[in-house]
Amino acid sequence: MTENEPPIPQNSDKLAHRETAIEPDLEIVDTHHHLWDAPAHWMATYYPIEHLIKDVGGGHNVTHSIYLECSSHYHTDGPEELAPVGETEWVASIDSPEGLLAGIVGFADVRLGKDVNRVLDAHVEAAGKRFKGIRYSSAFDDHPDVVNTARDAPPGTLLREDFQEGVRALGSRGLLFESWAYFHQLNEIKTLAQAAPNTRIVLDHLGGPAGTGPYAGKRDEMRKDWRRNLADLAQEENVVAKIGGIGFPPYLEPDVTPKLKTSADIAEYWMPEVRFCIETFGPDRCMFESNFPVDSHLCDYVTLWNAFKLMTNDLSADERSALFSGTAKRVYSLN
Repeated sequence: MTENEPPIPQNSDKLAHRETAIEPDLEIVDTHHHLWDAPAHWMATYYPIEHLIKDVGGGHNVTHSIYLECSSHYHTDGPEELAPVGETEWVASIDSPEGLLAGIVGFADVRLGKDVNRVLDAHVEAAGKRFKGIRYSSAFDDHPDVVNTARDAPPGTLLREDFQEGVRALGSRGLLFESWAYFHQLNEIKTLAQAAPNTRIVLDHLGGPAGTGPYAGKRDEMRKDWRRNLADLAQEENVVAKIGGIGFPPYLEPDVTPKLKTSADIAEYWMPEVRFCIETFGPDRCMFESNFPVDSHLCDYVTLWNAFKLMTNDLSADERSALFSGTAKRVYSLN
């Protein structure tokens, strides 16, 4: 952080857990978190590796974690398309306990088509086998009160031939493609999955259920569309789903958020979406994520995983093992 940059609030009250971890022996792979030690954009909350270590040491059995790109530490010189490699280099250089940062998902402009291979080469050189793929978020809603991705991703981005060619290039190298989109954009993810059948596609954050702007107070109506589109997407076998983002402000109805104070409250609120996703994709194509520190707007790390455990406590041991660790280990090729 330079002296001209404003400090990022640490929100220390959110970093200290208030609940005790339930089922502390259940193995967890946190499939989605970020690290920020300097401002990057509006979602950037100060969250260095020390904070992640503190969170995963709060009582749950977190054995591995996956770092997701968040526009941090880009190169400021050299070819523009190689700038995101700086983030992978930075994460790969961080001294962390065994298992944490076991996988890195970076960014590349897949609109480069087959020329994206030059960027992928640089990412792999920086992180080796820890580099797992690329995320290119396409979340877009034309209502001014709905938050869109920081990427330049207007409607139809995933339908471009050059974009789809770039995604196919990922699959040819055994790398995955990951994206965040809103519920009304899932048809584009489906088309992309069909255009790149040999590429594993990871759908972030429950497939984008929205709770703000025109969707506030219309949760049931939104949920119908979300369910229909998610079930349609689940027909594509190369798509897997991440269950998380439940503390992401655009997903939460403003008048409801203050009432979600405990893991039981959170579990009750999100149970319909979480269980539908699991039933639709199956445990072998679903995996939980913390989305920290972004989801810390709702609760602390221990409370979040308690909520996930409460939402699945009636499932079989094998199903829960897949949801909390097994699917993630397979999808991200974790040893």
